[in-house]
Amino acid sequence: MLPAAQAVFETVALSEDEARCLLEGGVASLAALQRVSRRTVHRRLALLGTSPRVLITGLRRERTPRLLKEGIPLAEIAARLGFASTQTLARFVRREFGVTATELRKDRALPSITHRRP
Repeated sequence: MLPAAQAVFETVALSEDEARCLLEGGVASLAALQRVSRRTVHRRLALLGTSPRVLITGLRRERTPRLLKEGIPLAEIAARLGFASTQTLARFVRREFGVTATELRKDRALPSITHRRP
């Protein structure tokens, strides 16, 4: 995640239920939980200088290492984080962390893993 996007992600406060809705069901699910339209969700996020994609990526980046370290199966992690398949999760991990999901799961020094772009 780019530094500017990370800063915006950190300023948007989502409850655990809102984060789960956004990850598992997308904007439509979050809008239903908040009892507003999808367009209103987009508009509110735009006012904060962000988008659903930035929030989703930030949530995934924040939660992936923790879930891997907990030993949860990849299929369950993929479902919790809203990925279509374990292959999509694997590509995300490789792109965002520069290592495979297995390597990330075994890594003892998670805080030292930094974002790497090819």
